[in-house]
Amino acid sequence: MIIMITITKIGNGTTNPSGTVYPEEGIDTIIVGTPASGYRVKEINVEFNGESYKYPLYTEIRDFDYDYDTTVEFVFEAGEQQTFGITVTSNAYGVIAPVGNKTVNYGGSCLFEFTPNQ
Repeated sequence: MIIMITITKIGNGTTNPSGTVYPEEGIDTIIVGTPASGYRVKEINVEFNGESYKYPLYTEIRDFDYDYDTTVEFVFEAGEQQTFGITVTSNAYGVIAPVGNKTVNYGGSCLFEFTPNQ
């Protein structure tokens, strides 16, 4: 039976659950890592019984050996910046400014002014 699972993280993100948990044998324990905006899970490091394991690019881990204390570490790293393209046009009913193609970073904003025709 696992005595405890200690959950830590490096970088910008959260884990659920976090800290130290005491799972019950026979009940599936799932630990999920959620990266902050602009980040990703680089890897999950698991240590038990003197052994270390790395799980690259996973976002959750489950199925623990219930005979040993276990340490789970999520490593978050900056990911590629997501960008979105916006094509701005107007019609006979009014104008919008600025017109043209705009690129906005994930989490960013872009201001437009709408003026209807009278």
